[in-house]
Amino acid sequence: MALSKNNIRNLNKTAAAIVVLFFCALISNVSFAQYNSGVGNLIPTLKGHHWRKTALKPKVLLVQLRSEKSRIDYFEKNKKPYKAKKVKREASIIWKVMKNDFEENFSFCPVYYFIDTNAELVKKQLFDGVLFTAEGIPMSRNIVSPGDTDYFIVYYGYPEEQMDLDAMPEEYNTLDMGNGEVMGKGLIFLNYKYRQVDFYYRFAYYDLFVSPDHRYSYKSAEFDMEYYPFAAEYEESLQEKYNGLMVNKKLPRRY
Repeated sequence: MALSKNNIRNLNKTAAAIVVLFFCALISNVSFAQYNSGVGNLIPTLKGHHWRKTALKPKVLLVQLRSEKSRIDYFEKNKKPYKAKKVKREASIIWKVMKNDFEENFSFCPVYYFIDTNAELVKKQLFDGVLFTAEGIPMSRNIVSPGDTDYFIVYYGYPEEQMDLDAMPEEYNTLDMGNGEVMGKGLIFLNYKYRQVDFYYRFAYYDLFVSPDHRYSYKSAEFDMEYYPFAAEYEESLQEKYNGLMVNKKLPRRY
C-alpha cells in the first residue's frame, strides 16, 4: 500500500527524532542543567541554564526588544520593501510574545522594556524617555536611576560560553565571559556594566520534541528571528533562591 505524503513526512520526522535522541544519549553527560519537566527529564540537553549563585538579587529587569533595524535597512537599500515590511511585521509579533511571557509568567520584580536602538543610552544609565511598560507607557517614576547597580538587562539571542565564576564573587561587576558560544539561543542576563551573568537557552532540535506555546513564542519561517519563553523558569529560580518558594501558581507583580 502506497504511503501518503503526510505519512512519509511523519515517518521522516520520527526518524529524525530518533537520530537526535541517540545523539542526546551520547552527550547527556555534558554538564548542562536539566530541564525538570515533561520530556526534559528524558532528554537533559533540550534546554540549559547557568545560574551564578553569587548573582545579585534584581530590583528590576530591563528587557531589550529587537528593532531589526539593520535587517530592515538592508532590504530597503536593496529595493526590497516587501521584505522590509515582513521583517517589521514579524518583529512586532516577537515583541508581543516576549511581553506576554514576562507579563504573564514573571512577577518577582518590575519589568520595563526598551528598544535596542537605545542600548547605548541604557549603557550610560540615561533612562529618561527610554524605558516603557508593556503597554508602551513611559516609566513614570525613578524605579531605576543613574548609579544603580541592582538591575539586569535582558535580551534574547546567543549567549557567550560562561565559566564557573562563583568562586570570585568580589569580581562580579568586572568579569569577562568566555569567547565561545553554546548551541542555542535563549535569554541573556547582563549586569549594569553589560557583562553577562546568567543565561537560559534551548537547543536547535528542541522543536522536534516540544510544541511551543504560541502565546509566548514565535519563529520566523524565513528570517533568523525567534523568541521562546523562559520567564517562568527564571521566576522559579529567583523565588526558590531568595524566597524559598517552589512556584506553582502566578504571584502578583511587586510594583
